[in-house]
Amino acid sequence: MFALAHRRETLRRALHAALAQRRPQALQALLYSHGAAAFAATLSPCSGRVIADALSTLPAPQRNEVFRHLTRAARSRCAQVGGRAFDVRPAMGFFARLLSFCLPLRGARL
Repeated sequence: MFALAHRRETLRRALHAALAQRRPQALQALLYSHGAAAFAATLSPCSGRVIADALSTLPAPQRNEVFRHLTRAARSRCAQVGGRAFDVRPAMGFFARLLSFCLPLRGARL
C-alpha cells in the first residue's frame, strides 16, 4: 500500500515539474511509463487549466485516451476553460447504445 502511494506521489510531482518546465517529451515519457489510467488519475484533481495544458502537449491518440480516463468532474472543468478541442465523444450509456441499434437512422429510406 505504501509503495502505491509513493508511486502516485512521485508521478504527481514529476507531472507538475514537467508542466512547470514546459517539457512535452517528459509528459509523454510519464504517460508511457505509468499508463493512461494512472496519468489521468493524477490529473483529475487538478484545475481545468492544468488538465487542458497537460493534454494539449500530448499527441491526439494519447490525449484522447487520457481524456477518457479522467473523472467526469475533471472533464467538465477542462471543458469550462475551453478544453473542448479534445474531440472525444462522450461515453454512451447502455440504453443510448441499445436505442441506437433499435431505431432507424434519420433520413434513411427503408
